[in-house]
Amino acid sequence: MKSSALLFALLLVATPSAFADDDHGKKGEHHGDHKGRGESVKIERDDHDRDERRVVVPANRVVIINNDVNRLESILATTQGTTVVFAQPTLIRVGNEANVLANRIVSNVVVIRNPNAISAARSLRTHIRQLRAAAARGDAAAVRLHAREALPFVVRIDGMV
Repeated sequence: MKSSALLFALLLVATPSAFADDDHGKKGEHHGDHKGRGESVKIERDDHDRDERRVVVPANRVVIINNDVNRLESILATTQGTTVVFAQPTLIRVGNEANVLANRIVSNVVVIRNPNAISAARSLRTHIRQLRAAAARGDAAAVRLHAREALPFVVRIDGMV
């Protein structure tokens, strides 16, 4: 039992680097806004008159979202695809990591102002919160179920950003 928990913990540590974009471990890039860098995003409002405008989105936000989405996707795919029964502390760690990533994804997607991406990110966060609650109860089957429910939202956000 302990060896499987250790294997899963090592898998969680190793998979983000395998699926993450090329950032070479630079931690300072996640918090600063780099002026001059950005990409244009077309925004349509749902008012009676269609208002189209250009919003400059910092390129580092897109990179941060992609990194977090890739990490969360690997965690959810690993969690739903395993048949190993994990101890409650391992499930809690997985739930906490997924919760942190989901919150970061929502906060960064809001900056982009894509209504479909915001809706998908909030639905993702709801499923991750349910996953975390199931992990706190020690219910491994519910953790796998909520990981399976959350994964399509991660894939959808990955395609929108």
